[in-house]
Amino acid sequence: MCNIADSGRHPYNTVMSHTESLNIISVLFDSWRWDGLGCAGALPAVRTPNIDALAGKGTRFERAFCSCALCGPSRMSLSTGRYMHTHRARWNDVPMGAGEVVDAEYFNDLGYQTAMIGKTHFCPPDDHHGYQIYLCQDGRPRVDPRNIYPHYLRRMGYSEDDVANHDKPATRFSDEAKRLEENGEFWGYHYPVRIPAEHSESRFVTDLALDYLARSMREPFFLHLSYLRPHPGWGLSERYFRRFDPADAPDANRTQAELDHATDFFLHFRDERGARAFDNELYRRQVWTCYLGLMAELDDMIGTLMDSLKKSGLMDRTLIVLSSDHGCYLGDHWMHQTEGFYDCQVRVPLIVCHPEYRRAAGTVGRLVETVDILPTLLESAGSEAHAAIQGRSLMPLIRGEEPNGDVDEAHAEWDFRYYASRAAAGLGVAESQGAMIRSPRYKLNHYTGLPEELYDLRDDPGELRNLASSDEYKPVADELRMRLLQWRMSTDDPTPRLSSEFKLPGSIEV
Repeated sequence: MCNIADSGRHPYNTVMSHTESLNIISVLFDSWRWDGLGCAGALPAVRTPNIDALAGKGTRFERAFCSCALCGPSRMSLSTGRYMHTHRARWNDVPMGAGEVVDAEYFNDLGYQTAMIGKTHFCPPDDHHGYQIYLCQDGRPRVDPRNIYPHYLRRMGYSEDDVANHDKPATRFSDEAKRLEENGEFWGYHYPVRIPAEHSESRFVTDLALDYLARSMREPFFLHLSYLRPHPGWGLSERYFRRFDPADAPDANRTQAELDHATDFFLHFRDERGARAFDNELYRRQVWTCYLGLMAELDDMIGTLMDSLKKSGLMDRTLIVLSSDHGCYLGDHWMHQTEGFYDCQVRVPLIVCHPEYRRAAGTVGRLVETVDILPTLLESAGSEAHAAIQGRSLMPLIRGEEPNGDVDEAHAEWDFRYYASRAAAGLGVAESQGAMIRSPRYKLNHYTGLPEELYDLRDDPGELRNLASSDEYKPVADELRMRLLQWRMSTDDPTPRLSSEFKLPGSIEV
């Protein structure tokens, strides 16, 4: 096991004070698609027995949606319980607006010890946002020099070349690897990486959490455990590389018509995101095998975490929530990476295992959002959500109750002003906004500078036929557009709240 002291810091208070408050562990993955769970039953090759077991003890929300299919904005929505247009972190390296309050600060006020282990995507990266314990491993050492995994590898005796290329294979210079590199494809998908599984980044982050839970925390605690995987682009250790075969990959969800009718922006964006490599079926399937392996490795990590909680007696007084910041394309819709509004992008796993409500709700089909996670955790800790929090607590659904008057819909946003594709397509900054509204049956994607998209998810669950120009579906589009406008206006920033007694100095009484 990796000892926390090995990280170069030991910021913990080792005195434990037991209270009746519920401990909380929030596990967040990166780019884990909604269909990447065995219990979801959507992809036969997926094997996640440990996460499935967790879902079997708690509540699985089978239709959960992130607020933006991009790491930074989505993670800030998770941390604040607020939509992107209110916290204003519109891209990965754009900071939140002044005065934003994140989860750690709420739980600090409730007397919790707050700990962040793993990926944060905070901007600026040296802002701890109130976390009392902060062990950052963002995977971006050039952006954030506080990343601690490279130091761990050095202590384990690895060379500087291994440290610098820990996610790359040792067999880099084969003829096939060179050909793939020249074509702009990531050759690492075709070979296991040089670092073995016992020293992988996911194992390292897990061991930090285990060490924290074993000896260095006090109760109640709020632990945010955040992984970089299974984000495409990371290679696999030998142990997991051989678990799957390209034949295990699902067929691509795409049609030629999507390319034939694509906008200039989409075609430029496809190039910018390196998606043409996924036109090669063998390459697409090889990437999928790595993705399946990364999920299998993380499932093993969750199993290790659960075993530790059981042995320590913490399981019965700890709430566990598990989700992802967004999904990923992996060649679906002829695309790569993350951004957009397809379900493979914005629909994510969400499991809440509450020790007092085991199997009370089971599987919930209602549409929920990841901004709902923070108010859910606060209610579990005995606190009401601040008025600034825009999500709604999921505790009624977890208890098996019917929600009172909540609209069954989900929303997401995308600001693509920062991309070269936008300028190449001749779109201005004001023409680079998008918003999604999804009802149980339909999805409408509205843009300021691109054509609308409307999908009937009952007849077209793969979102392959855009019905926005259909006269038959015009009433549906009109209604959803009005509901989207209503949502956007009603979620305008509710803070600061001014008292009705407020008067400017020297103002006249009216």
